[in-house]
Amino acid sequence: MKKLILTFFVFSIVFCNGINRNKKLIAGDSYKYWLVLSDDNKSTTKVFYYFDRDGKWIVFKKSFDNSFYKYDGGDVQLIESWNLISDTVVYIGNAPCSITELNDSVFAYKNNIYGMKTMVRVPEGMVPSSYQKKYSD
Repeated sequence: MKKLILTFFVFSIVFCNGINRNKKLIAGDSYKYWLVLSDDNKSTTKVFYYFDRDGKWIVFKKSFDNSFYKYDGGDVQLIESWNLISDTVVYIGNAPCSITELNDSVFAYKNNIYGMKTMVRVPEGMVPSSYQKKYSD
């Protein structure tokens, strides 16, 4: 019985450390922007995902004329939240996603609705300085 309790305790510590490490990779110390890579090489609009440590997820776009703005979802109401369920599953906008790659520079996941998404850490200067802040409700 003691072995079982000890094994459970060790597993719990490892599991929590994996979640905390991945949470920091996704949202940084406070927040982080990711650039969504497009399959459409002709697209002039860039899509950015913002993640913060409080579970806020926001979609931003940068159009061909360099205007940077929050995407409102059009006809679809976006649920602007994210939650790391395990070290391999994250809910983004209420959709479960399987993390396929996550490190300092790449965040990739797949889900049944949107398929595969790959994002890279936003290069310096791509997000205007006025948006380099943590958002609150």
